[in-house]
Amino acid sequence: MRYIFFVFLFILVSCSNGESGLCECVEAGDVVNKMSAGLLEETYSKEKKAKFEEAIEYRDSMCKPYREMGPAELAKAAEKCPQLKIEVDN
Repeated sequence: MRYIFFVFLFILVSCSNGESGLCECVEAGDVVNKMSAGLLEETYSKEKKAKFEEAIEYRDSMCKPYREMGPAELAKAAEKCPQLKIEVDN
């Protein structure tokens, strides 16, 4: 099962060719959100918890460069990521 999870993450990253790291960060966040919802609805297991923790670590590593960015910097990074729309107050 762990193998399937890593294959999924590999495909997720591979499919983002040409996209910015911000897109990968958002996609990794979506994976964590879906897994989190699944954990609340399913029976608890240590294996599921371990996969969830790995997904969080991956998301955190992908999102680290964007945590301290201001809105203008994020908007510029988001230009390479068509699924994101970040509004900047002037």
